[in-house]
Amino acid sequence: MEIDKAYDFGQKVQEAHFALTLSLKEGIEALEEGSYRFEVLSSREAAELAQEKVTVSQKGKNSAILQISAEDNVPLRAKEFVNALAEAYIDQSIQRKTLEATMTLEFIDDQLSRINDNLQTSAANLEHFKKEINMVDLGTKAQGVVEKMSEYESKLAEVAMEEKMLASLYAQVQKGRNLEMLSSAGLNLENTGVPELIKELQEALLKQKFLLEDYTPQHPEVLKVTRTIAQLKQIITGTINTLKERVASRKGLLAKSIDEHEALLQTLPEEERILGELQRKFLVNEKIYSYLLEKRAATAIAKASTVSKNRILDTALVPDAAKPVKPKRKLIVLVGLILGLIFGVFAAFVSEFLDDRIKEEEDVRKGSPLPLAGMIPSIKEDSDKVKVLESPKSIVSEAFRTLRTNLQFMTPGSGPLLLVITSTVGGEGKTTVGSNLGAIISLTGKRTVVINLDMRKPVLHKRFNLSNNQGISSVLAGKASLESVILPTADENLDIIPSGPIPPNPSELIGGKLMLETIEKLKALYDVIIFDTPPVGLVTDAMALMKLSDVSLYVLRAGYSKKAFLQDINRMAQAHEITNLGLVLNDIRYNRSGYGYGYGYGYGYGYGYYEEDRK
Repeated sequence: MEIDKAYDFGQKVQEAHFALTLSLKEGIEALEEGSYRFEVLSSREAAELAQEKVTVSQKGKNSAILQISAEDNVPLRAKEFVNALAEAYIDQSIQRKTLEATMTLEFIDDQLSRINDNLQTSAANLEHFKKEINMVDLGTKAQGVVEKMSEYESKLAEVAMEEKMLASLYAQVQKGRNLEMLSSAGLNLENTGVPELIKELQEALLKQKFLLEDYTPQHPEVLKVTRTIAQLKQIITGTINTLKERVASRKGLLAKSIDEHEALLQTLPEEERILGELQRKFLVNEKIYSYLLEKRAATAIAKASTVSKNRILDTALVPDAAKPVKPKRKLIVLVGLILGLIFGVFAAFVSEFLDDRIKEEEDVRKGSPLPLAGMIPSIKEDSDKVKVLESPKSIVSEAFRTLRTNLQFMTPGSGPLLLVITSTVGGEGKTTVGSNLGAIISLTGKRTVVINLDMRKPVLHKRFNLSNNQGISSVLAGKASLESVILPTADENLDIIPSGPIPPNPSELIGGKLMLETIEKLKALYDVIIFDTPPVGLVTDAMALMKLSDVSLYVLRAGYSKKAFLQDINRMAQAHEITNLGLVLNDIRYNRSGYGYGYGYGYGYGYGYYEEDRK
């Protein structure tokens, strides 16, 4: 709600649902400029909010000391709340103990009010009748009868009140309700043993309550205390019954005595008899009033002298605001570091477990029986260049020399070597392997040509900075001669045939008769013919050439190719009866401990090899 009024500090704000007074702290003259918001909570909301902040704990398992603590962002408020709660707990325990006395006082006050009215009425009637008949005192006989009757009637009233209080005590024990507050205040039971039995019963109930906090109701100790409580209740109710019988007997004797003296009073003269009746009523009311006053005084003394068994050992102090208990920054940082380390290690293990990529040589050898012809390190710089020509003494060049040497052992015989290079998907580095392998072979003096049959996504011509206006697609389409599309490179023994314009039917061109004729012409011109074919995992263009080739190389990229690719290669080689198939693991990192995998190419390939596949 919004209040469109202005108030001064120290002025009471009185509204329909709340009232408050705002005062500035000592030493502060004015608040800083800005807006301030006040939230007024209902009693229930305030209690729930306070309950969330408070904690009560036992100092020890068998200790009777309770520790109350509260957490708050205002230290003084926490201190005040804890002290107020402790005091309220003690006050409540006293109120529970004095509840029976309070109820007795209320009953006596009600009776006093009624008897006081009767006493005043009877005194006025007595005084009026004395004046009317001009008689001050009764005769000796009449006086004796009246005094006896008033004495018996006052005792009868006392007995009747005692009978009611005994009946109330009996009913409370029978029902078993609020036995912790059971009291014999107002009853003269000092010599009956009832007060002692009530004390034993309350101690047993308290013991049962503590035991039930740790044990079930079927525990032997709990069962033992429960039986003791039942026996004490039975003894108390039996004793009260006996007292009720005695009170009833006394009540009958008093009523009989009153009847006898009533008969004697009827034998007196009329005026003396009426005066006696009036004087008797006055005396009875006076004695009952005096008796009630005595009982009220005794009950009030008992209530005022009741003290709580609980006490405050140490009051709460204002904590040091410079040393907050929460948040514990050092602990939070330490726990955060530990949890971060644990989760980091766990995430690393999970990631490693779920990672199905080929990472090292061992993965290739476990996944396929095919020979591993070579392992090519990661080419991090100038990946668009032919590394073996740019850096002939680099570790990459040495890796390709090793691959070149291994190919000599895989070559079936003499004559021109027809070599097909492929992969499963784009981005595994087959063009890089093909161009560098062709360059390293040409350095041995062999006439080498690298043909780009990956017509859908040509890259080879870019490695050598050559034109792609015409190429192998032009030859296979019958639009150009083979000699016109052969492009020389900086190495005199290395030529390149680019892919040429992208045809609408590359698979048909590669599988046509002109392809076979072109291969025969190339064999007559070159010692080594390298075909850079499309990935076999996406199209089947390379399958026919792999069956015609002398050696086929299947390129895998560390940290990129899936282990499942190896199973596909094994099935393909067996199903199509492809021989002399070797594997090349590309993009591995080399260090002093050996080979590992890395990420160094960044060709921009990806699984969406063809543009139409991404549509």
